[in-house]
Amino acid sequence: MESRNQDLDILDFMDWIKSIFYKILAAINFIFVFSIFRWKYIFLYILGGFCFSCLFYYLQVPTYVSQITISHTSGGFDNYYCPELINSLNSAIDNKSNEDLSEKLDISNVSCVKRIQFLSISKNFSKNYKDSSLNEVPFKIEIDVSDRKIIGELSASIISYLNNNQYLMMKKGIEIATLEKRVGMIDEKISQLNILKDLIDKNISPQLSGSGLIWGSPMNPVVVYQLIISLTKEKLEILEKMKLGKSFYLVLVSSNSISSKISLFKIIIIGVILSYIIGFVSIYIYGSFYKKNI
Repeated sequence: MESRNQDLDILDFMDWIKSIFYKILAAINFIFVFSIFRWKYIFLYILGGFCFSCLFYYLQVPTYVSQITISHTSGGFDNYYCPELINSLNSAIDNKSNEDLSEKLDISNVSCVKRIQFLSISKNFSKNYKDSSLNEVPFKIEIDVSDRKIIGELSASIISYLNNNQYLMMKKGIEIATLEKRVGMIDEKISQLNILKDLIDKNISPQLSGSGLIWGSPMNPVVVYQLIISLTKEKLEILEKMKLGKSFYLVLVSSNSISSKISLFKIIIIGVILSYIIGFVSIYIYGSFYKKNI
């Protein structure tokens, strides 16, 4: 009995599958026949959808994607904080007037900005560094805008926004004060060594034979000269570091001019399909309503 019941269930299921299949075939046949008999009206709908698709393509506002490469000096933010700062800019975009973004970047007319995203310098970034977030390496920012003219001003404003961060400015102030003290100490050492150098120079006299040597001084003047040169180089490096500071620098602006417009072919296909569906439904409803009123 159980095996017979199972056979009946399988037969019922097969019958249900067949009925669904026949209904689908009947629906396809109805759509085909209905479209053939009403092809003039449906063609008008399709033609209207085609024209509307072309119009939509040429009227849609393109979005241009650009990338800016930014470098920052040692001692500043590591790459853990940089994404947070960039993401805060992206969260200020409301795709309307972008007033919050305008306030953060201190720039007007940023309504054309669509997206600001942090990117690693390369796809192999995580392979080159065990912890990529804790390395001070260059990074990229991808910007989507509908007006390419603003890219230059926007890039400069983002650099200014990063450099004027309160935490970064505090660190810069502390480091500059430390470096200034270091420069003062170097100047004092160089001054002392210059005095010593003058005393040694006075005791230099030519030897009777061979090259000139120090006479009457136990110190080699070459060592003093090397110390002065070494301290002078260190001072110049510190002065350069003070000038650069812990700042972000714009390395490269890459305007890819890639428009995110939907392709004309895709728009036409979508428009034709939608117009056919709308035309079919409209003609069918109108025909049914017309028959009821006769």
